[in-house]
Amino acid sequence: MMVKLQSTAGLDVDLETGTGELCFGDGVEFEKLALRSGRELEPVLRDPASATARTAYLMWRGVHQTENRELLAAHALRYDLTVTLPGTWGDEYAKTAGHLHEACPRSGIPFCEIYEVVHGRAIFMLQRAEVANPASNAVQDIRVFTARVGDKLLIPPAYAHITVNVGDEPLVVADLISTQSQNLYGSLKQCRGMACYVLQEADAPHLVPNVRYVSAALPVLESLSDSSEFFIPEDVPLYQMLRRNPEQMKFLNHPHTVKEVMPWPNMTKSPAH
Repeated sequence: MMVKLQSTAGLDVDLETGTGELCFGDGVEFEKLALRSGRELEPVLRDPASATARTAYLMWRGVHQTENRELLAAHALRYDLTVTLPGTWGDEYAKTAGHLHEACPRSGIPFCEIYEVVHGRAIFMLQRAEVANPASNAVQDIRVFTARVGDKLLIPPAYAHITVNVGDEPLVVADLISTQSQNLYGSLKQCRGMACYVLQEADAPHLVPNVRYVSAALPVLESLSDSSEFFIPEDVPLYQMLRRNPEQMKFLNHPHTVKEVMPWPNMTKSPAH
């Protein structure tokens, strides 16, 4: 079945719910399509024996309207769409591999990122390790948020993060990030994923600790919209926010300025670019 996502994505794009494939309308382009299989997720799964060759998620990199190609290039930003297919790996809900962002060469502060739920039901998990040793298994902060369509999440500097699909249909998530940023996967593979896992229990998400970490008490599930630290209170799609006021996204290239935009200023009424 095809589902139109234009109202939530801000772009002419449809989702094939049976396969998780995205179909783009005229005037919408992307730079690259990449797939991740269960075999590639094996290092971060609670039960590595559950890994198979089936597709775990699909990533369309550098999605843009043709007319906005130069706008994104001028501001060194990339907009992506990721589709995480429903299901479980063992008793663990389907998820992405997760990553950290490398540090900005100018400031030494890791890059930020913005996520948005375009379709489906999501859980976002973020964790911050010791500042002096980001590869450490000692977690200083871990937050787990439920998110619905339209919710937008700020990934602050130095937070590793994953996306979990807790619904019964494909989860579509948009992200916006600096083209200078690179993802780091090694520390999560070393500890077999994040500091806790999201398991399916009686058709509901249940958190259990990852014993490879030294961390505080098991986190509780929070609603993203209740968090002033991580929630971006905007009711227009992320892509349209970018088009209307790309200057307010400059902190993505200059992470040392992120505190200037939190709490997030309302951009809905910003003049069109």
